[in-house]
Amino acid sequence: MKPHEERLIAERNELLERMKKLREFIAENPIYQSLSQRERDLLSAQYNAMDQYDNILYERIQLFTPLKGHN
Repeated sequence: MKPHEERLIAERNELLERMKKLREFIAENPIYQSLSQRERDLLSAQYNAMDQYDNILYERIQLFTPLKGHN
C-alpha cells in the first residue's frame, strides 16, 4: 500500500473514533442535556458533517482497496 493510501486509512480511523466519542457524548453524557438547544443543534450538525466526510473517505479508500462493510 502506498504511503498516501495508508494516511487516508489512518485519517478515516481517527475520524471514526472521534465520531464514536461524539455519538456517546450525545447519547449518554448528562452534560449534553444541560447545553443550550443551539449548542445541541450544532453538535448534531457537526456529527452529520463528520458522517458525510466519512462517506467521502470511504469512497476514496474503495478506489484502491475494498473494505468489509461500511461503518
